Amino acid sequence: MQNLAKIVIRELAEALKPESFRKKKNRFFHEGPDSILWIEVQKSRDSTDDRYKFTINLGAFLPLLARTLVGDIREFDILNGHWNTRLGLLMPVHDDYWWEVTNIEQAAVIGREVADLVKQYGLPALRRAGTISGLIGFFETGPGIIYAGSRREEVLSALKQLAGNCGSDV
Repeated sequence: MQNLAKIVIRELAEALKPESFRKKKNRFFHEGPDSILWIEVQKSRDSTDDRYKFTINLGAFLPLLARTLVGDIREFDILNGHWNTRLGLLMPVHDDYWWEVTNIEQAAVIGREVADLVKQYGLPALRRAGTISGLIGFFETGPGIIYAGSRREEVLSALKQLAGNCGSDV
């Protein structure tokens, strides 16, 4: 299973390299001036030595929003993010989709397929979630699991205040 996971992750790494994502274990990070975006390959607990089952998590973190909400962003776990979702929820199937591979050839094919899906559906959503106006849109109507929970109104208010203060799409 370890080799199958490495092959899938390698295919994704190749696709994300031109997008300036850097790999760290099973995660890929893109640090821009206003946001930190990430893509994570999450292994299922149902994986075995002969079968690698995984999904793709996506997330965005806005340091400016974190400072507005908690003061010191070191208190906030970046991987919790301000927005996160699964790739399958952004695809036409709109489902919590998990891929499964059982051999090396299949791992390469599925890895390339997943990389293409990340480029087609994941990256546009991440770019949107990495902006104040995009995050407002997700909070109001869009897909994704929003970290705020009971603080939803406070976070949305802070986002709108930041949008007004910035006067542009940050």
